[in-house]
Amino acid sequence: MPEQVIKLTDHCATDACEVGGYCKIKRAVDRACFCRNINYDSCGGSCHIFESRIDYIKWLHDLCGNVQDWHGLPDNWRQLAVPTTLDIIPWRWKLKPSNDSDITHTPFLGDARACASNKSKLTSFALVNIATFLVALSQRTGIVRRIARRFPWNSQPWPWVVKGTLIAALQLLANLFNILFIQQTLGYENVPVIQLMLLWSSMPRPTWLTILLIGVPTFGDLKFLAAGSSLFAEVILQSLSACYLLTTVHYGRKHYFYFGGMDGAERGGPAKTMYAGALMWLSVVSVVITLLIRAMRMNRLTGPGIDTPEWQGGKQTTSKIEELMDHLDDRCTRLMESRGPEKTPLIKSRGGDHTDYGTCSVEGLDDRVSQKSFVGLYAATVISTLLLWIAQWLFWGGFIGLSSEEFCPPQLEVLTAIWTVFSLVGAIIII
Repeated sequence: MPEQVIKLTDHCATDACEVGGYCKIKRAVDRACFCRNINYDSCGGSCHIFESRIDYIKWLHDLCGNVQDWHGLPDNWRQLAVPTTLDIIPWRWKLKPSNDSDITHTPFLGDARACASNKSKLTSFALVNIATFLVALSQRTGIVRRIARRFPWNSQPWPWVVKGTLIAALQLLANLFNILFIQQTLGYENVPVIQLMLLWSSMPRPTWLTILLIGVPTFGDLKFLAAGSSLFAEVILQSLSACYLLTTVHYGRKHYFYFGGMDGAERGGPAKTMYAGALMWLSVVSVVITLLIRAMRMNRLTGPGIDTPEWQGGKQTTSKIEELMDHLDDRCTRLMESRGPEKTPLIKSRGGDHTDYGTCSVEGLDDRVSQKSFVGLYAATVISTLLLWIAQWLFWGGFIGLSSEEFCPPQLEVLTAIWTVFSLVGAIIII
């Protein structure tokens, strides 16, 4: 609070009767005198920033609102008394032409200040998703698969880690190309590169649909390599997107946006959608990480290198047998039909002290267990990536509706084309 405002308490000091039936003189401040010498601009700096501004306006209104002929608040004080759009956005940089750029048209780039509508921005993301989906869908017919085999990277199978890294690198490269293109637009020369790359890394991608169309993989086959590379690329990009999504959740918690802090704010609906999407993303990621840690611990406890106690091993063996008994008859029937009686010995040793008895070999049971575990892992992967996709759509839908003209990428058609081309190349690499 400025010193001149603090001194007003002495300048406007007076004597007043204390309320209570008897006129007991007490030092007080003349409200009319105080309000005549104070207004919204009397305190600048932090008094005009977000929560301090809101408290300052409410204090002025409660103190001087009923004083006759006092007009110390700006005309839009009701909008300033709630969080504004810029207050709700967790970061301070913007994607819009700089104020010192007075050039509105260039012969090559067109209207540099024309901002695409919010619908066009969301349509851009949708087109990239649709193009990726169509490529993934067409690979089932074999058309794209035959084209992909002509590319040099598909001459021989690559490890899924290498392919996944390459796919993620292509997405980041597309973001970089778009940022460099934007910086060539007059008024956008100072666009932050790293910040925008990280923000665009959180764009929704239909990874769940790609993995779903690939089908249930078997360890080591082409489906496994395709699903693994797609999932590994998604893990890399989700790790990069954590920067802004976690920032959003932290900012919302700090300013009580999850507890009614945005009530009455302009564009409060899109803002709530944005923060709900970020919180949903964090919840899904937390559950996935928790399940992975639990699975790793269980694998460490029950792995082949650990000597399991007899009582515990007995329970595990019994539970597995009970779990597989309902599949055993069907499995045996299929094996007996495919193999002659002479090929199925009565007694078969599997090494060590373990011996199988009967006319049906249990050699295929390991394959059954392995396939069943892959089905569970496959379903969990599809569901988790689907939920992340929904969360990121909520985040971006809310953010675009909230920021509107504060997030104004130029030449959106060109940016969409670049994203689409790189996404198509990435989808072909997966195949």
